[in-house]
Amino acid sequence: FFGLVRIMPVSNSGPRMAEHQELHAEAEEEEEEPWVQEGLTKEEWMRKMQEHYIKKQEEERLQKELEKTQPKTIDPPPKLSVDALRDKIKQLTTAGVATWDFARDDMADPGVEVLAENLKTNSMVQRLILGANRVSDDGVEVLAESLRVNTGLKRLELWRNGITDKGAAALSVGLRENTSLQTLHIGDNRIGDDGARALADALAEGSRILNLHIGGNRLTCYGGSWFADVLRENPNTTVLQRIVLAGNRIEAAGAMAWGEALKMNIALQQLQLGWNLIPDQGAEALAEALKVNTVLKQLQLGWNRISEGGGTALGAALEVNTVLQELDIGTNGIVGDGFATLAESLKENTSLHKLILGGNSFKDEGAKALADALMANRGIKTLGLIMNGITDEGAEALADGLKVNTELLSLDLSSNQITDAGASALAEGLMFNPALQRLDLSSNANLTDDAASSFSRTLITNDALQQLDLSSSNITTDGATALMESIRVNRFFQYLGLRNCKNISEDVQEAITRQMKVFSTVGMHFCPPEQEQEEEQEQEQEQEQ
Repeated sequence: FFGLVRIMPVSNSGPRMAEHQELHAEAEEEEEEPWVQEGLTKEEWMRKMQEHYIKKQEEERLQKELEKTQPKTIDPPPKLSVDALRDKIKQLTTAGVATWDFARDDMADPGVEVLAENLKTNSMVQRLILGANRVSDDGVEVLAESLRVNTGLKRLELWRNGITDKGAAALSVGLRENTSLQTLHIGDNRIGDDGARALADALAEGSRILNLHIGGNRLTCYGGSWFADVLRENPNTTVLQRIVLAGNRIEAAGAMAWGEALKMNIALQQLQLGWNLIPDQGAEALAEALKVNTVLKQLQLGWNRISEGGGTALGAALEVNTVLQELDIGTNGIVGDGFATLAESLKENTSLHKLILGGNSFKDEGAKALADALMANRGIKTLGLIMNGITDEGAEALADGLKVNTELLSLDLSSNQITDAGASALAEGLMFNPALQRLDLSSNANLTDDAASSFSRTLITNDALQQLDLSSSNITTDGATALMESIRVNRFFQYLGLRNCKNISEDVQEAITRQMKVFSTVGMHFCPPEQEQEEEQEQEQEQEQ
């Protein structure tokens, strides 16, 4: 009814498309009718959809009327002129710079044409960043031509440029002949299923790409499946080690295709499928693959629609999987028996080092199950529990787990409902813990000076904790002063977060900042930015290759 009919891309046909349609049909068989999901009768739901459709049509009509009254816009001139760009290229070449960063220089297609011409003979530049530059498909076509003959470029970034299927198809032609490019970042563009298919075909036909970022585009289950098919059908020749598909709409059918691919592939080490509307059925297919896959080290499934069934399946997979090191299933709906199975699996699993469970609302019962698992687990180094409704009861259970666990290095309990009692229990647990280095309790708004006092006593004797974040809390100048006094005698501590604590005077805030600059060896970030971590991983993979 009104826009709910799925339109199949006319350009996608053949046996692969039949497989994808079959997977999509299987995924939809078990889904409830939409009016049942919303607790409405069919008639009420249809009436609601009709009202929504009429409202949308009216909004579109008004928008068109408004556009008629507005003067036509002319693209602004580029900030970096062609002449200025040529001068900059000359300077970079003379200095022997291998990374050329033109991000947000707004050079548009004329500037890209100058760069493309240079790349045909320049083998010195290894990384070219052209993100957010108003590069159109025409500019990408010129750039793709240069890739056919360039022998030095290893990393090309074209994120946030409005590239469509036409530009992706042009890139695929260049990738088939290029032998040096290892990382291609084309996230946050407008690439759809046809563009995905062109790029997937390039991977199947010998492209040496190790890292592909195509997240934040317009791929559906078909576009997501093209890449999975390549890995499944060419397990011994495809070298792709990392793919980012987050922020598309591959849904259950796309995830099921990836489940089949992971059973066969022997190269892919990182798969990011967050923000893809994946339900339990897709998670179950991926979990089955994890039972037999021997190479995948990172799986990102955050911000999907995984609930109890998917959690149960993933827990069962973790009991037998011995290679997966990072799992992100944050912001789903994994509670109840699904979460219990997941927590229980951690007692057996020894390979998992990083587990992100934030935003699942499992509350104190889930925290208790995890605390019990921590007493037996010997592998997890990083545990993310942000926004789970954990109160003092759950914090006290986790504190008991910390008294026994000697492996956990980072614990994120931010944006929960922990008060001074829970913070005091955690501080006491750290008295017996020789391992934890980072504790994030930011945005627990009810923490006061009592919590600060508890941690100030711990910091005097605890040599392991290096970073403590108590930002966005109710701590005052007195609590901050007590913490600062403890830090002065702790020669290992590196970072204290007290941002957005309105009751701390400016002079104390400045004193803390000065002290952190003296003692810190890692800067003022609580953790390294995720983008820096990804770049480090990609550089390691490129070096290995």
